Amino acid sequence: MICNRIVDETHLVNKKNEYLVDTNILLYLYGDQRLKTETEKIKVMSRKFNIALDSGCNVYVPAMVIGEFINRYHKLEFNHLIKKSGNKNLIYKKDYRNKKIFIDNNKFIVNTVKNTILDRCKLINDGFEKANIDTIFSENENQEFNDNLLIDIANRNNLYLISADIDTKKINIK
Repeated sequence: MICNRIVDETHLVNKKNEYLVDTNILLYLYGDQRLKTETEKIKVMSRKFNIALDSGCNVYVPAMVIGEFINRYHKLEFNHLIKKSGNKNLIYKKDYRNKKIFIDNNKFIVNTVKNTILDRCKLINDGFEKANIDTIFSENENQEFNDNLLIDIANRNNLYLISADIDTKKINIK
């Protein structure tokens, strides 16, 4: 699948454009600083996201991106717990998910979503019932379902996709 409109390093943000943001940008900007993975691409795309917001562009986020943000944030917190404890045998559901640390982290993460991300971005319906199902479920070892769906949402709504995910360059949706 190829995104019809993808933000790259050369893209000039225009107030007339509307954008769809990917999870990796939200994690980079609103995730825990000590958990960040920083690359030049993610820094550039995050700047583009902020320019779009500052310019008054509509920036959309689907529920699946919010779900990915919450789940990946928790996984990063769990990995930090493993590193901090030095115990590589910890089990996510047993040693993190059912503990107070998860509850505390979840309150913080949900608050970040509600009071930061959703204050800046508009929710968009994924329109899954209108999606190109054959393409989204294509058997390409280089593509993930969520990447395919995100690109399908962008294409169906004529949105520019802001993502630092290398897979979005490989994806081809018609």
